[in-house]
Amino acid sequence: MRDLATMDLFAFCRVVDTIDAKAILKGGYFRGQQPGADAEEIGFEVIYDLMSKAATKDSEKLIYEFLAGPFERTPDEIRLMPLPELFDNITKLAKDARLPDFFRFAANRMKSTS
Repeated sequence: MRDLATMDLFAFCRVVDTIDAKAILKGGYFRGQQPGADAEEIGFEVIYDLMSKAATKDSEKLIYEFLAGPFERTPDEIRLMPLPELFDNITKLAKDARLPDFFRFAANRMKSTS
């Protein structure tokens, strides 16, 4: 697994735009600001909420492409990944790559451009 990079921000913003996830990101950001907030739990919840909104094939494809980058896998490998492995990878990403910080940054960028 690699650190999040600039290209991941743009891939992530495409997902957010496609599934209209601004409200989920804002909610995750505000939960993360609460005293004693669990960054790992919040990051996982945000990812889960985003994935649950991905009801179209186009949205699903964009999510696979986003996760493929930091997971260093192909989008097809993400698509076929067993759920326990996916959740483990998301948890590791949340810890190692400071995923909530990434979401906070992305949400702030989107807010400043809206």
